[in-house]
Amino acid sequence: MRYVEHKGNALKYIAIEPNGYKGGEAYPMVVFLHGFGSHMGDVARLTTRIDTYGYIYVCPNAPIAMNLGGTTGYAWAPLGGEGAREAQEHAELLLRRFFEEAFGEYGVNPGQAVIVGFSQGGVMALRTGLTSPETFRGVAMLSSLVPDPDYLRTRLPGHKSQSVFVAHGVADTLIPVIEAHRSVEFLSREGYEPTYKEYLMEHEVNPAVASDLADWMHKVLPPGGHVRKSAVAPTRRGR
Repeated sequence: MRYVEHKGNALKYIAIEPNGYKGGEAYPMVVFLHGFGSHMGDVARLTTRIDTYGYIYVCPNAPIAMNLGGTTGYAWAPLGGEGAREAQEHAELLLRRFFEEAFGEYGVNPGQAVIVGFSQGGVMALRTGLTSPETFRGVAMLSSLVPDPDYLRTRLPGHKSQSVFVAHGVADTLIPVIEAHRSVEFLSREGYEPTYKEYLMEHEVNPAVASDLADWMHKVLPPGGHVRKSAVAPTRRGR
């Protein structure tokens, strides 16, 4: 695997090129969005263990820097309060510019990608992924929720063809599992057929989630190169 850090015109990001990758080869792409207070390097370490041969991963940094007691984390938007929706809209604009840049950098055609988000990153994955079916074949939300279903509903396409994967921990205290149930109900009412998985875990991504996510990815967007999966250590950073 090779990590390549890009300054980016819209967002700084890390690209993880698969084992055996040679420049110019066409591979499907996975966009992975980190959670509140985390950073691109955190999810980069996670995604390399989901499938190290079949996909190019791109992991952008969220635009809002935060001081976390001596370390720096990043957020897509404030957690509620005045200005939260405006910040989400700004982050969405930056993400769409980032998608164009990353797709162009690696020669990825529209429709040859999925987007995955953890926690707050899952919110942004829904906002940008479900509203762009021509770009993303599937959308995955891990330990996340639909915070504003009425707003999202107005932006959904007429034809609900995308695959959606939802994973959540039954012991999650940051985003209770009832929020996942509500999200799945919303998606089902709107015409999607989400794949929903619950796990004996807290606010994290454990090896079982990584394995199920990889299986879902392989079905929705077949990998390039040789497919090999490996275990992933749990991560609990970010919301």
